Amino acid sequence: TWVLKRLFIDTNPYLLAFSAVFILCHLVFNMLAFKNDIQFWRNTKSMEGLSAQSVGIGFVCRLITALYLLDSQEASKMILVDIVLDLAMAGWKLWKAVKVTLVRRPPFLQISGRYGYDKSSTAEYDKAAIRYMGIVLAPLFLCYTVYSLIYNKHRGWRSFFIAPPRGASTPSAL
Repeated sequence: TWVLKRLFIDTNPYLLAFSAVFILCHLVFNMLAFKNDIQFWRNTKSMEGLSAQSVGIGFVCRLITALYLLDSQEASKMILVDIVLDLAMAGWKLWKAVKVTLVRRPPFLQISGRYGYDKSSTAEYDKAAIRYMGIVLAPLFLCYTVYSLIYNKHRGWRSFFIAPPRGASTPSAL
């Protein structure tokens, strides 16, 4: 259409070629990473030596990023498809890494590691790492939330509740 014609006429051909090669390389490497991730997690029978909590934190960070991009209304469809696929893969990895059971007492969910995780020393290291990270990051997150409330513009409360966790989950947002 007219916008596409203008893009080809007004843009340097070397810049267009570089952009096309860059996008193509990014697509190929992203698909290779997806393939290797699926292959690794499909063949993993035991969580021994793997961090279930880091898989959970990765899922939450991807969820926050997806919500932020959906809320921003400025992300391209290609990026949204990539983010949603990445979120789906993170959810599948989380399902493979942890075991969730329903219980009759609050909070009604009991989360535990899959076979081999609870018996390994990885679970102890995970607990210690999460505890120390929480001690350091909780005050920083609260300060960033107050900063975001005072200095950043938000379209509404939903945007405000998505922006600070997004800023905390990705260093590029700061």
